[in-house]
Amino acid sequence: MCARRVGRGHFPFHGRLCLDERVNARSRNAFLIALAVIAILGIAAIALLMRPKAGAVAPAALGAPHSVTFTSGGKSQTVQGFEVTGNPVTGARFQVGQAGAPVKVVEYANYQCYYCAVFEEKTQPAFLTRFVRSGLVQFYYRDYIIAEYPDAFKRAAAGAACASDQNKYWEFHDALYRVQTTWGPLTGDALDRQLEDYASQLGLDTPAFTKCLRGGQNAPDILADNTAGLGFGVKATPSFIINGVLFEGAQPIEFFDAAVKGAQAGWK
Repeated sequence: MCARRVGRGHFPFHGRLCLDERVNARSRNAFLIALAVIAILGIAAIALLMRPKAGAVAPAALGAPHSVTFTSGGKSQTVQGFEVTGNPVTGARFQVGQAGAPVKVVEYANYQCYYCAVFEEKTQPAFLTRFVRSGLVQFYYRDYIIAEYPDAFKRAAAGAACASDQNKYWEFHDALYRVQTTWGPLTGDALDRQLEDYASQLGLDTPAFTKCLRGGQNAPDILADNTAGLGFGVKATPSFIINGVLFEGAQPIEFFDAAVKGAQAGWK
């Protein structure tokens, strides 16, 4: 403390110590004020980020939970899903399987998503053989935009839709995943030329494909898929809605064995 008069006597006055304490006091006050300002700005920033954007889809209110337990690689695993509101098949453009199949599986995926490619390569062949070709499952594929790389994905998704016009959707779809790392880094005209080359290799009418791709007529459908996915609570890719229950992740075939049985039993 600084020395001060007490009664008739005086404590020794150390001017340097007094000055240091005053400076320290002012520094502490300035530091506390700065912290308060940072806290206020942080709260304001969080509030701004949480405010819904114009035209944004409100987060889905997920329903009752359902768990799928299975054994893969010698280990027991449990994956939890949640019921969605609405029919995820409505508006879906691409499907394979019998219309009367008792189980509907809707995949939300992105052509640039690494784990979507993992599912495509490691699980989907057995999935199609075991469930789709047997008539047990009707499988749908819907597009979902990821903020990390929206542009190339949109072009690739548009290319797949253009291939669909020539009855080669699944062939183009599979090719995009097989060579994901080749076209993924490309942009603009270079990307379009690469997609047109894939169309040519698959035997498509390339001029018609090019006109479709560069015309942009499929962009609204891609956005509609994405909007629907947000409404169902999709937050990541790949995600699967199995008879109205949403699950996330590139799950192994054993998961689908158990999930399809659960769906057949009405998720009871």
